[in-house]
Amino acid sequence: MVTRNEKGVTLLEILISITIFSIILVSIMKFFPQITFTNKLNADKTQAINTARQILIEWQNSSNVKSFLKRPSSSPVLPAPLAGQDSEYYYFQTKEKFDEKIIIKRSAPPNFPSGSTEPRYIEIQLFSNSGTVLTKTYGYIILKVSD
Repeated sequence: MVTRNEKGVTLLEILISITIFSIILVSIMKFFPQITFTNKLNADKTQAINTARQILIEWQNSSNVKSFLKRPSSSPVLPAPLAGQDSEYYYFQTKEKFDEKIIIKRSAPPNFPSGSTEPRYIEIQLFSNSGTVLTKTYGYIILKVSD
């Protein structure tokens, strides 16, 4: 009886393993463009969030905005509200690479107790070039009533 000692790999086995490896590699490579797109989108959203926070702080601390909200008829800082929206002021501008929409309520919340301060709701919305909303943030502008 003759026994063979087969210790090598045949050419057919090598070709099959290369084919399987190629199929796996090609299917994994399809994910790389999607990952790059997702990373760019997340970077844009992060930048938009930081920009919106910065804009909110600027508007909350702006003496021009506060004087406009106290006496809108005597201060031309903000444009007129959009037609039919008499409870809000709208302001549009472009900052950095985002289109901004700023909404400020004309009056304090209805259940807010009267006192020496009066809050005004402000909302910042940032849009991408395609018009989709990247982020929204909101806060309050505190007005001193006694001034």
